Amino acid sequence: MTHVDRLSFAPVFAALILAASAFAQTPANISIVQGNGQLICDGCSNDAFPNFDAMVVQVTDANNNPVPNAVVTWAITSANGGSLLGGTTTTTGTTSGSSAVLCNAYNTATAEAQGQTCNSFVESLNALTSGLLVDTVTASISNGNSVTFYLTQSPSVQATGGPSQQYVVTASLTSDSVQTGTLINGSANSVYPTPIKVRFQTLGGTPVGNVQVQLIPDPGNLKGGPTVSCQTPAGSGADPGSVLSDPNTGIATCNVVFGPTPGSAPAAFWVLTGGVASFQNPNNVNNFVPYFVAGACSSFACVGTPDGFNLFQSIQVTATPDFVSQISIVSGNNQSANPGQGLPRPLVATVLDASGNPVGGQTVTWSASPNVVTFSPNSSVSGTNGQVSTTATLSTNAVGPVSITARTTSNNQTITIAFTATANVLLTGLTAVPPTTQTAQVSTPFRQPLVVQVTPATPGLTVNFAITAGAATGTTLSAASATTQANGQASIAVTAGPNAGPVTVSATLGNLPAVVFSLTVTPAPPPVSAASFLNGAGFFPTSGSQQTALSPCSIGTMVVGSSLTQTTLPTVANLYAAPLQFISSPASITFPASGQSAASNAPILNITNPAANQELVTFEVPCEVAPGTYTVTLQLGALPSFQVQGVVVGAASPGIFEVPSSDGVRRAVLVRAADGSFVSLANPARRGDILRMYITGGGPVQPPLSTTVGPSVPTPGVDALPVNANQVIVGVNGVGVGGVSMRAAPDLIGVYEVTFTLPSDNTVHSGDNVLAIGIAIPGNPTQYQQPGGSKFPIQ
Repeated sequence: MTHVDRLSFAPVFAALILAASAFAQTPANISIVQGNGQLICDGCSNDAFPNFDAMVVQVTDANNNPVPNAVVTWAITSANGGSLLGGTTTTTGTTSGSSAVLCNAYNTATAEAQGQTCNSFVESLNALTSGLLVDTVTASISNGNSVTFYLTQSPSVQATGGPSQQYVVTASLTSDSVQTGTLINGSANSVYPTPIKVRFQTLGGTPVGNVQVQLIPDPGNLKGGPTVSCQTPAGSGADPGSVLSDPNTGIATCNVVFGPTPGSAPAAFWVLTGGVASFQNPNNVNNFVPYFVAGACSSFACVGTPDGFNLFQSIQVTATPDFVSQISIVSGNNQSANPGQGLPRPLVATVLDASGNPVGGQTVTWSASPNVVTFSPNSSVSGTNGQVSTTATLSTNAVGPVSITARTTSNNQTITIAFTATANVLLTGLTAVPPTTQTAQVSTPFRQPLVVQVTPATPGLTVNFAITAGAATGTTLSAASATTQANGQASIAVTAGPNAGPVTVSATLGNLPAVVFSLTVTPAPPPVSAASFLNGAGFFPTSGSQQTALSPCSIGTMVVGSSLTQTTLPTVANLYAAPLQFISSPASITFPASGQSAASNAPILNITNPAANQELVTFEVPCEVAPGTYTVTLQLGALPSFQVQGVVVGAASPGIFEVPSSDGVRRAVLVRAADGSFVSLANPARRGDILRMYITGGGPVQPPLSTTVGPSVPTPGVDALPVNANQVIVGVNGVGVGGVSMRAAPDLIGVYEVTFTLPSDNTVHSGDNVLAIGIAIPGNPTQYQQPGGSKFPIQ
């Protein structure tokens, strides 16, 4: 290669070096692979020094990947004089595959596994004279993370007498432990309820801690059979699949975990104490017992076999299939997408057994309700981690919430888990369903719910409702939100609060314009009683047997609110000087069925508000109602209907219509028959005049009047006259007068015209005189006008 060639390759080499450094791994964690909790017997061999088996560690990076060529620093942190390490530093191996070994400290011709390294430890011959010896060795990496090995040597069991005999270590199963020879059974991946418990203590009764216990399979076990191991507590530092004895009690508790493979043929597992699962140090053959190797363990014959301080007789193990107990969601729940699009992330779940362990090889199928989703794949088989996954695509007609179910069957049981997805809805409008305005009395519900319509009609959407304005504080909504039904409508109820005034309720959905309902809360009217029903001409209530306020076809006035006074009496002349018109209004007065007549509504003639907190409803008593006492049903505006008991209807109820005169005094409405002029202070009556008064409640007439289709008026051209002779009595100043006749007014509702002749004698006088009328109906007490009669002027 020429000089120029070498220069041209220099940048390439530099780039390769930079790339290699970019992929270099940084040691982050160190963990024990094998060798912790060893227990050997000092003096049980002829070796000059007691040898422990190899201490093996693994170094990984932050992603738990093995790190090759990592330096591990070793240190004896508690020992007796003469203890030796194989070296103060070692380097992790780089070999992967079947040729890698746990430790090459005793055979440098072998290569350690990637990320693993080991060290040896030799203890001095002090136990025979010094008693029980416990050594600790730490292995650390560059970031300061470290692990600790506990290595214990016991005096020889042959040591008799002297101070060291009390330190001889013994191992025994506790009484509450699974005993050797026992057959245990459980489902794959489960934990057996009763642990194996080994007690380590000296002959002197001192507990010995940090001695390892593990389960070793018998070499004669069939391949593919059930397996068990000790459940290693996290952070304990014990070899994987093993446990350490408690320093306070000397007891090692091995919770037996069944492996993933079921099997009905029993497999044998031995309880190994103080040893290793894979023997590495050939110099330690006489300190450990080569349980499964025939003959002496010369050279490396025992390497790779399980050996230790003591081996208890085996337990027998069978395992049943690992049944699925549950499916849990890992990710992908609560996603949304537009119709016709896929959910952004896959749906992932884990299949678990009753102990929460993952179950592999389980088929899980996917379905949706409603059926608006396609899956890829439609079914999944769980991996060794128990996980299954699929992708979901919404159909073009998907709308709103969708429930996606992962389902599997195990042990004749169906196990499911539901994911929730949402198909986005492209809404175009939110409108109010009439009525948008309502009125309710304080502390009562509004009669109709507030209803909104979503366009297009979409079920399952949440519409929010809120009171956004108004003085009627205390008004409440039945809910802050409502869900649209199949027709796309959502509704709530509203109850008026204790304060009157306006209330604005707004309904909102997403970014759509808000819908507004305008409500009004009205004050509660005072109670209405039978005494509230007055004669519509004389404005008096029923009082005694000869003064009844109401009768069939008569005009009545119902007072709602404060009582009538002289200043609030209506101007009756203005109401009846011209024909009345039937007024359709939000009020009803219903009399119940009587005799041959069905229940009937009283025609409403007028509604006035002569004073604050007072409303007068002028009505006509249905002509079909028979005399009697009734419970009347009232409906006043938007208020709920209610009933009033004890309303009396008499056979007659005469009341004289009056009008205020120029001096403010109310006087009878009278008309001169001669010229049709009204009698007044400026036009007083004269002796001998024929006068016509106007009353209501004149009693039955022939032909009869009817209110079946509205207020009563006589048939045009036909006089409706009293049924009974001498039915009408007229008096002036307490003296009866002559020329009396009566008929139903031909063009006035519920009004009767009574004609009489004013006397010419001294029974009358100039100024105000008193007019009276009585209606005599056979079989009934004579009924009279308002108390005190009615005044009228005479010249």
